[in-house]
Amino acid sequence: MPAFLFPKAKYYYARSVRFATIIGEIKMAIGQTRVNGGAQPTELVGRDLDWVLVGLANVHVSYTAVDSDFEKIVRTLENYGTATIVGTPASDYVRVVMEGLNANAAVLATAIDAATGGSSNAAVSTGLSGNAFA
Repeated sequence: MPAFLFPKAKYYYARSVRFATIIGEIKMAIGQTRVNGGAQPTELVGRDLDWVLVGLANVHVSYTAVDSDFEKIVRTLENYGTATIVGTPASDYVRVVMEGLNANAAVLATAIDAATGGSSNAAVSTGLSGNAFA
């Protein structure tokens, strides 16, 4: 690009590169960490993640309908944390990854039963170990 046509272009380019570098440094400082000292930075979520497995008869039937039991389960869980990932229900079960969950399985099952009118069971896993939830 001829400098006499766009005399400030080089200045703006330099500013945008510096801005991108600063944003990258901030992101690295507050939102990324090195896993086991490796070279690959990994994004971190702000709060702990919990895997919630809810069992409720026929939750997988008509789950796309408005006000379905599936929708009621997710809405109920949202009262106790942030539903980060919601799985597709299958075979009477649905799995939801919750961020900042502040209730145990018994509390969740009781609340889900009240919302759906059914009899559910809930299990909360706080981590992964090998190929299983821990």
